[in-house]
Amino acid sequence: SLQAANLCSSYAPQACRPSLLRLARISRTPATAVCPFLRAVTGPERPSRPPRAAGARKLPVLYNSRVSALRLCQCRIVTAHASMLRSTSALLLTRLATTTIRAMAAIDSSGCAGECYADGTYQRGSRLRLGLVRHGESMNNVHEAQGTYKTGRVADPELSPRGRRQAEVLGAFLGNTSKAEYFGLGKIDEIWVSPHRRTLDTAAPAAKATGLAPRVYTDIFEAGGIYDANDAYDAFVARGGMTRAEMQAAHPTYVLPDAVDATGWYRGPGKESDDECRARAKRVLERVRATASGLKDSRNVLVVAHYDFISAFLDAVLVPGTTGEFARWRHHNTAVTVVDIEQATGEVAFMKVNAAPHIYEADEGLLSGFPL
Repeated sequence: SLQAANLCSSYAPQACRPSLLRLARISRTPATAVCPFLRAVTGPERPSRPPRAAGARKLPVLYNSRVSALRLCQCRIVTAHASMLRSTSALLLTRLATTTIRAMAAIDSSGCAGECYADGTYQRGSRLRLGLVRHGESMNNVHEAQGTYKTGRVADPELSPRGRRQAEVLGAFLGNTSKAEYFGLGKIDEIWVSPHRRTLDTAAPAAKATGLAPRVYTDIFEAGGIYDANDAYDAFVARGGMTRAEMQAAHPTYVLPDAVDATGWYRGPGKESDDECRARAKRVLERVRATASGLKDSRNVLVVAHYDFISAFLDAVLVPGTTGEFARWRHHNTAVTVVDIEQATGEVAFMKVNAAPHIYEADEGLLSGFPL
């Protein structure tokens, strides 16, 4: 289901109509059921004017068939009604979730169908904003790129030299409030981090730049967990991961849960399966929604995690019935995906997907994570 963001709920620009109608056709759903905004643009009549709140500031309505470069209308995916769509449209939903639909509408006296008002239109309730970060390039990533993953991998790899530099430029970017606003993370309130060595090290520059003490969460680890494998990669032995003493020595400011002890933190019997990871990601989503529901004020959280886990989390939001491998999403090393969880409803809205402006800004050949 599409819902307009930053636009009066009674209006929709003509330029959005083709995308909305296409979604309706593919999902075999009545157009007005896919998006109530189509009611305002599919008929010849003009939309009725909403009641005006006392003292509300007038804003021009973006309702004009003459598209020009003056005003931006954004539509975003809201997942509360995603179940109404047939599975054939799931891929379209996923693609639309990664893309902001932009329509430029002329703002002049002849192009306005009415007025919308700032009060109640642009103000939203509290929300929990998550900046989901994939860790910097690890030595296992290097082996994978070189075709030596099965023989060269280790259970809990360190960052490569390039991965450490990626973490540094991310930390510097997030430490600059004006730059961090690109992600909507101008003020980061918390940092959550996976207990893998590569994520702990990736979070360190951001923690230093923001002055925050990262909290380690043992339920956001990478799919598979911590394990050793034979050369054929068909037999696996679980390992505990970094111990409490090792984490405290490497990162003394980090806040560790009791689950990290003298034996490590990973408790799996072997290599976690992809579907077991997906089930865990759904539990994390419910935990995050519960956290959001208790908020009085909006908060921004940086979550330093992993390719497959972030993919599983996003699938849990958009297409929760997905099974098997994590093939729907792409994440560069230290790229950021930003989602909002609404306090009142638990709905999840996408802001950014796989955004890496810090990598391009550095211009040091730091882009890595998957073949382009």
